[in-house]
Formats: sequence, structure tokens, C-alpha cells
Amino acid sequence: MRITSMCMSCLLSKQEKLIRDYEDEDKKDQYLRQVMKIMIDDSLQLSAPECLELIEQLHEEYFGKLESNWETRKRYNEQVMEKVSYVSQVVEEAEDPLAAAIKAARVGNYIDSMALPVIDKDQFESLLYKIEEEQLEEQVYESFKEDLKIAKSLVYITDNCGEIVFDKVCLDEISKLYPDLKITVLVRGGEVINDATMEDARQIGMTETYEVMGNGTRIPGTSLRKISNEARELLEAADVIVAKGQGNHESLSGCGLNIYYLLLCKCSLYTKKFGVKQLSGIFVKECP
Repeated sequence: MRITSMCMSCLLSKQEKLIRDYEDEDKKDQYLRQVMKIMIDDSLQLSAPECLELIEQLHEEYFGKLESNWETRKRYNEQVMEKVSYVSQVVEEAEDPLAAAIKAARVGNYIDSMALPVIDKDQFESLLYKIEEEQLEEQVYESFKEDLKIAKSLVYITDNCGEIVFDKVCLDEISKLYPDLKITVLVRGGEVINDATMEDARQIGMTETYEVMGNGTRIPGTSLRKISNEARELLEAADVIVAKGQGNHESLSGCGLNIYYLLLCKCSLYTKKFGVKQLSGIFVKECP
């Protein structure tokens, strides 16, 4: 999905805040002009996540590499892991455990430092305790179950740190119901914003149960033209794909693969797109 004017405004604002404390005004002016050039270059036809990769490279050229955010990601993983016993109980006791596990994974998508100005612990817990009240799009959910019945392989594309904890809960339920299904988890190839990487997968125990692969890029999404050949071949061969979060939807929408998008609508672009309130959950299937 080509970057929209709304995304351009958001990215530019975040970059201005990021460099606000630097004293060299000429350098900041030049940098922001280059940021705008990346976003408006029609020849590139980039999604917002693809733009952000180039913007981060530009930032390194102008101001040096951003500090590692591993400690922050580690803290979020630990905080969400404290909720696993509660979520697992909700899933286990639900009338439909798979539906409950999917909804729990969707709630985890709240932990997004790019889309949300503040990740509010109370707000997150409020969403968490309403899992059983939430609904899944029935037609999409039935299609998902039918696809899993005949599928041999599932690729699960993660989004953020912390969130990945509930992704594992969801995958554990899927593997329980479909024990012959080959599951591969795809994470980012390097640090970007608060997206989950191989480090996060190891910390929360994902690598102990599932095959986990980095996608070869630092894009906060999944660009089929930029990820590694191995990751692209994995996706193209998958019978079913689950893609978490707005960034994956922005970068994959329209690709034609058998993808189920699972996300919370956190910004105006998505609330308008789906006609819902902020933080509403969405479960939609890629149009063939």
C-alpha cells in the first residue's frame, strides 16, 4: 500500500521530534527535506514501512546510528510474560479456545511505540480483560479454520516486542488443534522501532518450540521485494499466512498471498479505512 498523506505527516513529525534537540539548524533542515523527498518519490512507490527503512538509513548518515532499544524491548517482553498465566487460563476455559487465542494475540498488537504516542499499561490491561467480550469476523474466522484443516504449512509474521508473547500463546493453540501443521515464525531482520527480532523470540521461548527466521531487513513491515530470498520463498510457498499489525498490512496488502491480517486499529488511517473506533480489533483476509 503506497504511503498516504496521513502517514507522511506522521513520519515527518516523528523525525522532527527525534532530532529536535540537535543544535545545527541547517543540518536538521537538510535532513527533513531529504526525508520528504523519500516519501514523495513516485518512482519508488514505497509503503510507509519501506519509507521508514530509508529514513533510518538517512538518519544514520546525518546523526549517527540510533542506540539499541533492546533493554526497552526486553522490559516489554517481561511485562507481557507476567500476563501469560491469565491469558492461558482465559484461552483454556473459553468456549472456543482458538478464537480466544486469536483475540489475545490481537490485543497484544497494542504495544506499538510507532503508532501510539504512549503505551499505557492501564489501557493495555483494560483491553486484556475484555478478550472474552470481543468478537472475530465470523466469515473470516470460519475461512481461517477451513484453510488450516487442509494446510500443510503456516507462516506467522510477528510485529512488536511484548506482543510476540501472546503470538506464542496463539500458536500453541493452533499447533494443539492442528498437530501436523508445519509452523514457521517470521521476525524482523534487525532492530527497528520496537518490532520483534530474533532476540525477542529467544527471550520469550518462541525458538524453543517453533522454527523462527529473520526476514533480512529492518523494515517495520514485510516488503516482498526487499526481504531475503529465503523469507520470500517461505511466504510464497506457505499455505496460510498470519500477518500481525498495521505495518505488515501496509506493506503486504494487495500481494495476493493467502494472508490473514490480525491487528488493532491504532491511528486515524486505519480507523477510517475500516470504519471503526480507535483500538478496535480487525481480522481480515487478503483479497485474491
